[in-house]
Amino acid sequence: MNAEFQLIEDLLHTYAEGLLVPVCLTDADGNVKIISPKSVELQYEKVREQATNHFNALLNNTDYNLRELKHTLLYEETVPGIKCVIAPIPVSGRSAYFLWAGPLIVQGREQSAAENIVHEGTERFVSAIRTLIDSARETDPKEIRQVHEKMNKLARTLSLLLDSGTRKATLLRRIETARERFEPDKKAQLFSSAVLETLAQTSTLADVFGVALRSGAEQFNIAYAAGESASNLLNQKFHAGEGFLGQAVLSHATRTWKEIEGDPRQRFFTQKGMPEAKQLYTFPIHANGRLEGVLFALGLHESGEDDVLVAFEQLDAAFMAMTIGTHMAHKDLSKQLNRLKPVNEVARMMLDMPDAHNLLITMVDVCLSFVEYPRAAIMVMHDPLTGKVRTVGRGIEAKKIESRAREIGLRYFTESIQKPASPQIHRTEEPYAVIEIPILLGERAAAVLTVEVDSIGENEINNELTNSLALLGSMVVKSIVERAREAELKNSVADTLHESLRFGRANSYDKSEKAARLMAEYAEFVGMAEADTELLLRVCKLIHQDTRQLRGLKGLYEQEVTLIEQYLQLSSEDAPSLASSYPPRVHLLAAVQTYIQFGEKSWQAKIPHLNAQAIEPFRNFLLNRTVHARELLLVPPPFTDSPLPLDDRSSKKIFEEVAEEKGLTVREKEVLELVVRAMNNKQIGKHLFISEHTVKNHLTNIFIKLGVSDRAKAIAYVYYKSIS
Repeated sequence: MNAEFQLIEDLLHTYAEGLLVPVCLTDADGNVKIISPKSVELQYEKVREQATNHFNALLNNTDYNLRELKHTLLYEETVPGIKCVIAPIPVSGRSAYFLWAGPLIVQGREQSAAENIVHEGTERFVSAIRTLIDSARETDPKEIRQVHEKMNKLARTLSLLLDSGTRKATLLRRIETARERFEPDKKAQLFSSAVLETLAQTSTLADVFGVALRSGAEQFNIAYAAGESASNLLNQKFHAGEGFLGQAVLSHATRTWKEIEGDPRQRFFTQKGMPEAKQLYTFPIHANGRLEGVLFALGLHESGEDDVLVAFEQLDAAFMAMTIGTHMAHKDLSKQLNRLKPVNEVARMMLDMPDAHNLLITMVDVCLSFVEYPRAAIMVMHDPLTGKVRTVGRGIEAKKIESRAREIGLRYFTESIQKPASPQIHRTEEPYAVIEIPILLGERAAAVLTVEVDSIGENEINNELTNSLALLGSMVVKSIVERAREAELKNSVADTLHESLRFGRANSYDKSEKAARLMAEYAEFVGMAEADTELLLRVCKLIHQDTRQLRGLKGLYEQEVTLIEQYLQLSSEDAPSLASSYPPRVHLLAAVQTYIQFGEKSWQAKIPHLNAQAIEPFRNFLLNRTVHARELLLVPPPFTDSPLPLDDRSSKKIFEEVAEEKGLTVREKEVLELVVRAMNNKQIGKHLFISEHTVKNHLTNIFIKLGVSDRAKAIAYVYYKSIS
């Protein structure tokens, strides 16, 4: 079982224990993959084949058409009184797996269900199903709705998990291979045939690498070649415009050709005894102001590698071509190595730098170090997850950055505008020019890098430099997006585990919720970095979970578990002698948890060995927080203007009646109350300490249950309920 399924199994066990309901995972053909808890798994193992046939038959039920299911379904078996929850798990756009929760015995129907069970399977399977029913508890309608809601959230979490993958080890290995070529003691071999041999052996971009250099006015000779059947290409000549390579030297730019089987331009390669290629990448070599050759990468097999790794390979090849050109022009590599060093450092840092803002600043700094005569640089990035636009600039005033970013955003990030895919140079009336480099994520422009330069000419700006910056920018943007998705996954799983505490461990849930809210307030008070804030909030939500189970989630919460374990040690009897060895954030975590547990008056006395310097900002926060609360008593408190003509006690009763009548969950009732108090989604999320996306999901469920279409009608519903 791979790492993802081990993580899924741990999640299913946690969910099954929290909800007290058997949970099963099958593939799209009904094959049983995971069953939880273990007691149920042992029963199913005896009749796994019959169980698979049973699930397959349900999936092929023409009345429900479960294979086309897009949303979580409450399914009723052929036996009255037995229900189960079925949740599809989409992977790459199709339902690849299904979650099954049950059997759920409707309250008051256990005896009749056991007596009337009918199944087409063997007597042994019927016996196992009877055992499951006998061991299952009766479930009231409210609990059934809660199981339905939790399975829906779990299915979405598993979909994110199965769609995501780790690239860090592979990308680090490729970065290390590239870095080794630029070590000072390897200058002499930087452009030898041995370097190309190493590149061909380790590359995932292509199977054959070669360097063609100018041998005449319009003639080029392949001076170096390495890889599969590469010896057939050595010393072969071609003219400008002849085949793919001839077109590459005419374009003066990086080129990519894919799906080229059967293309007549391949004749140059096939006539030399080469197998037919699948794709071709070319990178121009410039020296002394003119094109002196081309570095090419020929793929003989289908490429199935990750797009981030392919982008890095292209970046590596582009910089090699640029370095070859510089070596030909100067014969001195020291200057070029110093210019390439920041790129290598950025590539390494991008895997460890959690702050997207600092990563964008580093990208801008690298750009300014590469371009001749720079005045300023701006990076404008469109976040596909939030729809917001981030801007970072150097050497330019804030108002001009905002104006430039808005103008770029309208040209590149709107559907109605065609966006150029290659770098552009815009001359201005002032004595400088602007280089505009689109950075693509897939086929769309995800960011734009602009550079102002004092002087511009044919010899100062070259295509391989701008394309290399575009490739590096693509890696940076991809890294930021992937990190955002990883954070979304970690937050989603943490929320799921946190919500599971509601069932059976309500006191722990309440403490975690209060601690998370307090930590969020403190983070905002001190201006804590976003990544650190999210880390500590996840710790607050996970602090009452079993650390062994969290360790079992295959590195998903490595940092969080370490902090929890350090907090537990700091809170132990032996802590005073070890307190100074723990980092400040552990002392902060201990202070927050102790405050929630013992209150404002006695929390410091309960844990006196905390580092005074580390928790001093927290004490100041509590002082300001208390004073602020007392000052607010002098004016009407915020968000109390309600359209309901009721006092607080009557209002609470109305909401409880609506929740009971319409089957609202506790969280949905809280959201509805805040909607009636005229809060918007952002204010509701901040008040309840949930994301805006989660607020929208709750509102959708509330509108469905109330039978209304918008907020105004929901408020009207509660209003008329209050006066009826």
